[in-house]
Amino acid sequence: MLLIQIFILAMFITIAVYNLIKIILTKEPIISLKKQIIILLLTETLIIVFVWIIGIVDIWFYTVILPVVTVLFTIIVLLFNYLAKKTKSNNSMKSISLFTIFAIITTRFFANNTFYDNMSTDFFIFHLFAIIHNVLIINVVLAFLLNSGFTKDDLGINIKSNTNTKNLHKYALCFFIGLGIMIGDIVAISNIYNLNILEYIKNKPAGVLFFDFIFNFFKNGIPEELLFRGLIFFLFSKFFVKKLGEERGVFLSVLTTNIIFTIIHTNVPISYSFNILFLGIILNYIRIKSGNIFIPAILHAMFNAFTPS
Repeated sequence: MLLIQIFILAMFITIAVYNLIKIILTKEPIISLKKQIIILLLTETLIIVFVWIIGIVDIWFYTVILPVVTVLFTIIVLLFNYLAKKTKSNNSMKSISLFTIFAIITTRFFANNTFYDNMSTDFFIFHLFAIIHNVLIINVVLAFLLNSGFTKDDLGINIKSNTNTKNLHKYALCFFIGLGIMIGDIVAISNIYNLNILEYIKNKPAGVLFFDFIFNFFKNGIPEELLFRGLIFFLFSKFFVKKLGEERGVFLSVLTTNIIFTIIHTNVPISYSFNILFLGIILNYIRIKSGNIFIPAILHAMFNAFTPS
């Protein structure tokens, strides 16, 4: 029975992820927002039916709370899309609307950071539902952004124009530099907070770590990198570079973006905020050097998966 449930949920994930890849790789500058919203609502409806059939334990959450949140999210997106068309709003108006939308995503309806430390049914169901929901919302947000006048280059999601051999070497270099810094920071955190992170990783089944990574990639990696190292960094750099010049403008944009990124992490001790700020700045420079948000998103997800919540 568990295998059938996972297979059906995996089909939903495949559809959602396929759609995300299609959005990223398409040559079209604008994506149909209506189509993405229909896919979101239709899939959520099918999930409700699926949940009732399998009789999942937390049925109230999946069939009442999550659908209500999804409907509210959809209404907000459509409202801001309507206002943007009517008022021909500038980037500041768009950024306010996007803050509202991403606030819904980063509230983490799925993730009160409750992970399961064994290969239980709850573990699989929790992660699979979370991945489906977050990918569907990311698709809607990307369609909204591209309909609001932003380009893929602005957001750091333009892979097609950066896939020659030279850039692949650059991606690999950025990834391994970032990985080295991330490992160093994990060791530092382990020493500062007396956390035996190596023991934590060792005691966690490989399957659990893998699913934690995938889950974090779609829960934190893509949404937060798209918001901070994509949108907010772009808006700040556009303003500061114009006022202060290239070098100082980019530096101030990186610093401001990641101070905001640090502030929203209110669930950690103040002393730990310096680690978050440091990692945010590193991820931002990797985003600049690599030209996209996907390498920072992978590193972000790895860091979250390999450190205790």
